[in-house]
Amino acid sequence: MKAFRFTLQSLLDAREAIEKVLEMKHSAARREFEKAQQRQRAMAAGIKKDIEYIASLSGTCVSYHAVSSFLKHVERAQAAIADQTQRVAGFEAKMEKCRNDLHAAMRGRKSLERLLEGEQEKWRDEQRR
Repeated sequence: MKAFRFTLQSLLDAREAIEKVLEMKHSAARREFEKAQQRQRAMAAGIKKDIEYIASLSGTCVSYHAVSSFLKHVERAQAAIADQTQRVAGFEAKMEKCRNDLHAAMRGRKSLERLLEGEQEKWRDEQRR
């Protein structure tokens, strides 16, 4: 009785290795995306606190210069949030591309696995005869 040998085993092994690399790339892209989102949320929370502070000053005796400089600070922070929003969108696009690449690799591996199952079934049939 001869042992079963899948004729495309080396190709299947290569596809599995590629899939593992793509999984790592996707994980790294997801971590970058989540980190950028977290930074964006923190920046937005800081701006919200600053705006609440400015609102709490109404009716108090505060110099125009102090309020003006604080508002400039808020405007710069809002510009930084806009930049961060663009970065988040870029990381999201990168993560989506990695996800699509990973899914394509998984489909390729699964089709080879179906071929493997077919060859194994033929081999079993031959062994039963």
